[in-house]
Amino acid sequence: MTEQQTQKDESLLGVSPPKELWRYLTEFRTLAEGIKKERSAQLVYGVARGMDAFFLSALHGELAAPLLVICADGKEASRIYGDLRCWCGCRHVYYFPPSEVIPDPNIFRDNTAAAGRLQVIEQLLRGESPVIVAPSTAAVR
Repeated sequence: MTEQQTQKDESLLGVSPPKELWRYLTEFRTLAEGIKKERSAQLVYGVARGMDAFFLSALHGELAAPLLVICADGKEASRIYGDLRCWCGCRHVYYFPPSEVIPDPNIFRDNTAAAGRLQVIEQLLRGESPVIVAPSTAAVR
């Protein structure tokens, strides 16, 4: 398989997005440089809906490090997760689901959420640099 075929397969859109355009924005450069320098949490707001996943994809490409995206709720996390799969390619984006809270231990527990959480942890332990999308409820449990 050629390098061009590999690059084409990494995006569900079948094209490489012009991520380098973000590098010309002062705000993007400042954010990327701040994260590279300090590796601390950064709050990003004001990015237009629909452009947020494109922005995060470009940031992930610039940093070449794991990126954790915490969303307000599951609906927003699902939307960003789907969009990021288009921009970053399916292999690099993972959804970190919230753990289930079952009031009665006798009730059947679905292990889908646990399996999804373990998949994300496995990628991090392997030294991969995934994009992890999580609703805020998953980040606190």
